[in-house]
Amino acid sequence: FKKRDRVLRDDARVQWLALVDDDTFVFPAALREYLSAFDARKRVWGGSAEQARIDNGDAGVFAHWLRGVHERNGGAHCYMRNESVPKHLAAVRMEHVKSDVMNGRTVARKVSKWCHDTFCKTACPAVPQGAAIFVSRALVQALRPHIEQCERETSMLCKSCGSQRLYMCVNRFTEGARTMMTRGICRA
Repeated sequence: FKKRDRVLRDDARVQWLALVDDDTFVFPAALREYLSAFDARKRVWGGSAEQARIDNGDAGVFAHWLRGVHERNGGAHCYMRNESVPKHLAAVRMEHVKSDVMNGRTVARKVSKWCHDTFCKTACPAVPQGAAIFVSRALVQALRPHIEQCERETSMLCKSCGSQRLYMCVNRFTEGARTMMTRGICRA
């Protein structure tokens, strides 16, 4: 992030920071058209959005924040890896339910009380990830003073989890960042 930020810092004409995977094609005209709908002077970022897993590996401050948001909005309590779980809840089991999207057919679904198996489906910001992430100039500027701390606090996540680490930093160190679904990219 720091290396790529130099371009933004040194050239006022650059409005977006792009973090693109090596297996991704960017269609510049489509991407420019799409990004033109957003104001780079505001805190905006995006990619292919996914629901946040409550414990993405840190089981710390951020995971506890996500769990709180999840529970305050009607989600069931889940347990972090470092917490004691009642024995009757510790096992992962399968349950069969009628599916709303499968025309009422019965489907099996994994049921777990562990936060690393639980997605925050209500009220948590989506995680922009996969293929490419685009960050506005304003959001980069808001993150800049916190980069060292962010690097330290997210270092426990896997080295290839850059999008989750950025997600945690955006949500820990900035306010009012808007998440967008990005078009104009295609993963090979």
